[in-house]
Amino acid sequence: MMKPVMIKEHIEKLIPVLSEKEKQEISVFYRVYEKYADGFSEKMTGYLKALPVCGKALGNIPDAVSVANGNLLRELQKAAISKGNWLPYIEHQLERDMVYARLGVDFKSWFDLNLLAKNDITPFLEQEYAGGETLFSALSGMNRLTDIAMTITGAAYLQEKEEIIRGFQVNIKKLTKEQEQKV
Repeated sequence: MMKPVMIKEHIEKLIPVLSEKEKQEISVFYRVYEKYADGFSEKMTGYLKALPVCGKALGNIPDAVSVANGNLLRELQKAAISKGNWLPYIEHQLERDMVYARLGVDFKSWFDLNLLAKNDITPFLEQEYAGGETLFSALSGMNRLTDIAMTITGAAYLQEKEEIIRGFQVNIKKLTKEQEQKV
């Protein structure tokens, strides 16, 4: 993947500032997520492959590469959650999401995919925590982590669109210069 062109200060602004309660809630959620991460990852890949614009591109990625990418993302996410080391996770997700934006996956699809993921994960949270305050904490943690991920995805999409616009501007300048030289 190519490195995001975002200025480091902009990337650092994406690092979440979490209260102790939010950190705890995300950890409570993540304990269950981690148990079933492989299954969730497979389902998300299936959802992405079902998108017409993504299906063909993702279908060409060897399974071993897909699994390795999923493992790396989980390692980075775990380090972000458990150690507060958010920057590598954010940079990786920016790179990944910029690729999806380039492929033509529309931003709304990420909200749809997140809803599907939440619907898949929630029964496991309910089973693990059997109601009560801990379940509420886990659901809050899931929602907060999703908000963080969507913030990063949004930034990646904005960055990619800005790069597309810059490309158009360069082409327009080039065409204008060519036209001026003909006159």
